[in-house]
Amino acid sequence: MNNAHRKRMQPSDYLYHLLNQGDDTESAKTETHQKALNLREQYSVSFDIALIAETQAEAQRLADQILELPKAYFPESITCLDRHRFSAHGLDEPWPEQQFDELHFFCSSPDQLPPASHLDRLAAIIHVHHLAPCMAQAYPGYRSYLWCTEQALCDFWASLYLAREMQSIPGLNWNSYPTWQLPEHCIGQAATSWGSTPNAAIDSLLAQAGHTRLTTTVDAILVIEGNCDMSISDYFDLLILLEAKIKCDIAPTGWVAPEYSGYGLKLLTFGPLKDQS
Repeated sequence: MNNAHRKRMQPSDYLYHLLNQGDDTESAKTETHQKALNLREQYSVSFDIALIAETQAEAQRLADQILELPKAYFPESITCLDRHRFSAHGLDEPWPEQQFDELHFFCSSPDQLPPASHLDRLAAIIHVHHLAPCMAQAYPGYRSYLWCTEQALCDFWASLYLAREMQSIPGLNWNSYPTWQLPEHCIGQAATSWGSTPNAAIDSLLAQAGHTRLTTTVDAILVIEGNCDMSISDYFDLLILLEAKIKCDIAPTGWVAPEYSGYGLKLLTFGPLKDQS
């Protein structure tokens, strides 16, 4: 077997050799990426997302941070989150009247959450965010989270929404996302890592997440960030390595970009409040 056949096959190799797509493996990769962008532009579904904080200015700042991440990896000519429409609102202004697909409420204290009658009429999916060192609280019917920093919060949601926008990596059933119910008395907490190889990315992620969280987690979402050269075997390596340590099902998703280097992982785990640390 010659050296040309010894190399690990990439998705673009299959597209070129088996489907005769492109003039060579590199053009097959470029053509596939462009077709994915064209397909995304054909989607008719859009998502209206409200961000509510203590002030409208604070909510707008958080929305701007979420929109900032895609600019680092995609040309300015591409509007990466054009199907996600964000609007910022504050408790210092009249309550919104329109209906949203999702609502993010940024809670600075446990007693700040508005009455359920106010929130429930605005959106079917309600996320309640707490920032450490504040203690997070689980609310029935809502999805509650504890974040180590504001930047970690914004980076995760930017990456997750980019995954929904791009539809690059399979796994998470987005049709079930709106109806998924968070297990009672559980909150979400994220761990983030990067590595030059799948093993390095997973090792860093496991060290950050910690043994207790991984063994008490009842649900998890993994967002994978990678280059367009990421292979199918890389994808399965990441999942196999993580599933060997975590004691629940993992819903993977993610996105790829030509300018991304290495492997980025964002793991959102849901577990009992008493075990979050």
